[in-house]
Amino acid sequence: MKSKQQPLSSDQLDEGLDLLFEQFGNSMTALQLQDIQSSEQALVKARNLYQQVTIGVKKDETIPLKIVVNLIEIPTRLLRSTFFSLEERYAKALEELQLAKAICDEVNASLQQLPQSFYASEPYVGFMDLFRFMFLYYDRVVATTTSIITGTIAKNDGLYVDEVGMYRNAAAELRKVNNLNFKVSDIKSYDVILPMVNLLNHLADIHEKKAEKLEEKRKRIEFLSPIDKKVFLVHGHNEAVLRELKEMLEEAGIEPVILKYEQDDGKTLIEKFEHYGRLCAFAFVIVTPDDWVENKKKKYFQARPNVLFELGWFCGRYGRDKVRIIQQKETPLPSDLNGIVTIEFTEHVEEAYRKIIAVLEKANILQPKAKKQVSV
Repeated sequence: MKSKQQPLSSDQLDEGLDLLFEQFGNSMTALQLQDIQSSEQALVKARNLYQQVTIGVKKDETIPLKIVVNLIEIPTRLLRSTFFSLEERYAKALEELQLAKAICDEVNASLQQLPQSFYASEPYVGFMDLFRFMFLYYDRVVATTTSIITGTIAKNDGLYVDEVGMYRNAAAELRKVNNLNFKVSDIKSYDVILPMVNLLNHLADIHEKKAEKLEEKRKRIEFLSPIDKKVFLVHGHNEAVLRELKEMLEEAGIEPVILKYEQDDGKTLIEKFEHYGRLCAFAFVIVTPDDWVENKKKKYFQARPNVLFELGWFCGRYGRDKVRIIQQKETPLPSDLNGIVTIEFTEHVEEAYRKIIAVLEKANILQPKAKKQVSV
């Protein structure tokens, strides 16, 4: 037989709220300190207290207590989301935010269910304002953080994201807390609200600074950061010139990367090219007269198309200052490539030895002590 549920006495409610508000204070402190462990401990204690106080009590009379428990759980979810984001586990961060949003909605629904008499009775005068503030506070934080995490995931997926607008919108939304008008009569409520308003403004400042940095970053062209000192050699059909440049670099202590000699590990040609290109810090592009072409009734030799393609790829990923064309004289180049520094030779790459070494030293790939002594 199901036991009859009892009403919650005023003494039980007072005691329960006092105990839960103690954990609520611990939760606020943990949020400000970004202390996830203390936040989770406060939540566990609050849930246990709620279970103890509400055993056999009518559900509608436990609403004030449940609101406090929910207001302790939301910051815990937010902190978990923050730490998942720091670990770049954005899908998990988004899951925590979705749970936090569901709890916010539950708090809002609970606020509508509370009778007005509850807020007018002592000692609960002011609770309505405090609960409403906490709901609006967390609802804004969850919404703006969700927007940023969603944008980050989209960016990582290669989609366009207006990050500057995203962070500025987030800051503007958070600053709306300054326009909230609450008639809080309880000084303890002020002690909770004011630090949280300051925290939200501080978070808005962070977002605005992020937007400013991103705006400055847009003005600069950013290239691939090198993760090794290897040098990629792009070449055509002239094996003798390729071999000569390869041996020259090896003698100087540099590891050259020649795509056809590297393992493919099941990759397609373009995947293999991108993989090994990522591992290098500099590229030499050997331009020799390999292909016989006729253009506008003119016949001449030019570089192979793959050489020009790879030249463009490296200029786009490395920047022109980390790419050099090793050009055999009288081999034509498209006029669009006039801005790229070219090192010329007639028969042998050895003719340009000093220039090649100087370029590598300037790029911090080769130290001066590694210079090869050449008899004059």
